[in-house]
Amino acid sequence: MSGTPSTHGQLMYGCGLRILECHRLWDKDIDFAQAYIIVKQVKGGNDRAIPVPQKVKTALKQHVEKS
Repeated sequence: MSGTPSTHGQLMYGCGLRILECHRLWDKDIDFAQAYIIVKQVKGGNDRAIPVPQKVKTALKQHVEKS
């Protein structure tokens, strides 16, 4: 895989995201300084903060900069 599907796969595997959670993410939900992603409306209707591994953070930052 390469490009966007690769970034989605890394996010789902590295952060434990579900498919729908990954697709609902917006740029504003990602805090690169603190290395966290805020996932909204997860199972049970609550929000959760997920730490982002360094390898995923690098790929995600490159993806956001391209968009």
